[in-house]
Amino acid sequence: MSVTYTENYTRSWSPDGEIAFLTMSDGTRIRYLKTGSGPTLVLLHTLRTQLDYFQRLIPQLADHYTVYAVDLPGLGWSDIGSGASYEEPAVRKVIVEFIETLDLDDVTLAGESIGATLSLTASTQLGPRVRQVVALNTYDYPEGV
Repeated sequence: MSVTYTENYTRSWSPDGEIAFLTMSDGTRIRYLKTGSGPTLVLLHTLRTQLDYFQRLIPQLADHYTVYAVDLPGLGWSDIGSGASYEEPAVRKVIVEFIETLDLDDVTLAGESIGATLSLTASTQLGPRVRQVVALNTYDYPEGV
């Protein structure tokens, strides 16, 4: 599969969306889709999926929100760096950096499973940048992690 294939696939359900990559401080790239207009909504998917997980939801939201759907690190078409970790603190760091780098404010963070957990935990670091959190089917980490 090539980048062209994935872009064509994403364009099949979001023809007007901006498909982009953000280079993170560690040099890895995070793929994201930006579409719509209105207040900012960041969608975070579960493990073993990608931003296209939201392909039926995003078109319904785009008239009401500026939607950012993110491929989590090492998933979808985002890079996986050497020594990558799927532990919550490592992935949360990427989401916080993504939002801060794009200078997003008044954000609604919404996610499913680990995306829900990331929405909740990232909001604690992002403080006033976050308006609200929508957490569906939160992922349960072992105590002490």
